Amino acid sequence: MSEQDALLFLQDIREDFSLREAIVAGRSRLTLDDLVILGAGRDRRFTRAGLELAFRHDWALRLMHARRRTAESPSTGCEKPSRS
Repeated sequence: MSEQDALLFLQDIREDFSLREAIVAGRSRLTLDDLVILGAGRDRRFTRAGLELAFRHDWALRLMHARRRTAESPSTGCEKPSRS
């Protein structure tokens, strides 16, 4: 449950402007433990390790999505010709 709540907290950050602003404003002094406390205040229960794991999974999924979109995008004609 820790990782799932951490993933939901990352989604909260993306969707809630005021939460995102609070994190950006304190970014020079915020620790992972501070983020765990912020999450608990939003009823998201996760550990520091759960947050780290969720962050890695979140970015891996973003990378997969970006690669898929790139592979599906129409050709621009600028690609190198394949050698056959």
